[in-house]
Formats: sequence, C-alpha cells, structure tokens
Amino acid sequence: MPNKKQIGYQLRKYLLDKNFFNGIHEKWADIIRIRSFFNSIGLKMKAQGVLDVPPWPDTCVPIGPFLRKFKKGGNGSKVHWTWDIMKYYLGKDNGLKAKVERFSFLEDLPIPWQLKALWAHHRYVIFSKK
Repeated sequence: MPNKKQIGYQLRKYLLDKNFFNGIHEKWADIIRIRSFFNSIGLKMKAQGVLDVPPWPDTCVPIGPFLRKFKKGGNGSKVHWTWDIMKYYLGKDNGLKAKVERFSFLEDLPIPWQLKALWAHHRYVIFSKK
C-alpha cells in the first residue's frame, strides 16, 4: 500500500500537488486500519516492512524542476539531474531503468525498516492463519 509517512507523499500532499488528493479516501492506506482488520478476522501478522526505496522520494515529480524551485540563490538553471518516471513510461528516457538500478542498494541496506519508511514508497504486511 502507499506509504503515507514517506517524505515524497507528504511533500506532494501538502506542498507540490494538493489537488492530486482530492477525492482520495486515505483511510484505505492506513496500515493500522489494515492490520486491525486482518487481526479482527482471526489472522496473525507474520511480518511488516517497506519496499520500493528509491533515491528520490517521488518518482512522479521530476527532480530537476523541484530542485530549481527550491535552490537557494540564483535561478537554479544548472540542475542537470532528471528523475521523471513519466518520461520513461512514454519511451522518452530509456536510460532511466539503469539509473534506478544503480541505487537499488538502498532497498537492501541493513537498517531498520522504520528508518527506510521515511523514503520508501510502499508498506506491506503479511498475515497468516493462526
């Protein structure tokens, strides 16, 4: 499920793209609600964690314009790092997959998942019958 605690989610919700959240019922992305439901039907939580831990918190928001907008001093026109998943999907940036794979080590870092949750796009829970 989407990770509501993730930095990119919060930036998008409160600063960059407030309209994206119009009509979205965030209660369905509430991990506590989901865990409570599965517990209520007699399942036992076996694991929880995060996945999709990229180097940029929101791949739907291109990094270049973001950095230019928030760069202190000057106009920021020399920002060359682009991270725009939409260009990849549209066939305009076929090299993006290789860029992403260079940072895949972030997902495997031996740190608690709770720290990774600040950056991870998704949370998961695994349940089983008791």
